Amino acid sequence: MLKCSQVADDGPHGQPTVVRCGKGDATARANREAARKNPDTKEIIMPEMAAGKENYMPQYAILRFAKMKGVSGALESHHERTKEKYASNPDIDTAKSKNNFHIVKPATSYKRESDGRIGMAGCKTRKDSVRFVDTMITASPGFFKGKKQAEVKAFFERATEFMSSKVGKDNIFTAVVHMDEKTPHMHLCFTPITEDGRLTAKEVIGDRNRLTQWQDDYFAYMVKIR
Repeated sequence: MLKCSQVADDGPHGQPTVVRCGKGDATARANREAARKNPDTKEIIMPEMAAGKENYMPQYAILRFAKMKGVSGALESHHERTKEKYASNPDIDTAKSKNNFHIVKPATSYKRESDGRIGMAGCKTRKDSVRFVDTMITASPGFFKGKKQAEVKAFFERATEFMSSKVGKDNIFTAVVHMDEKTPHMHLCFTPITEDGRLTAKEVIGDRNRLTQWQDDYFAYMVKIR
């Protein structure tokens, strides 16, 4: 069972901002300790962890956003597994790549996918505009242990439904699940276009306060997955 959720975005100095859910006095103490160790990180621990239960292993549903101002061929090649070898990532077992699958499959290149949506919406752009957001979705390794592929697929299908409800189904141009690394995970890419046709990752994803809301919403949506 998923115990909590995590939402991350790039924070100051390239450090991730992490938010985990929980409440209670023990949690507050844990939060203060985490803040003391790293002021750029917010960490909230579930009450079950703080209660000191032995062998308790929390399981997190994880979202990580990376804002992309251009399309990297290396990123697309990694996500879509277009190469035979990946020297930069030794965790990839290409013998298992046949088990990877798409929830949303791109019809063309990432650049054409993102540019096409931006053009169709008539968005105004700048040189430093975020063209798309690369979202990494996964969970703690223990969550997937012993699960059949159909169960793993159901988890990522539900995560895709959640993202569709938040960023718009038509803005998502790829959602590919990697089963060939240590922990199953999905890369979901979307153009951050608002309902009124503006290209603005800042508004779609939001600030740190909005990330907390993302965390709450994601946890509420995903916690039903066993």
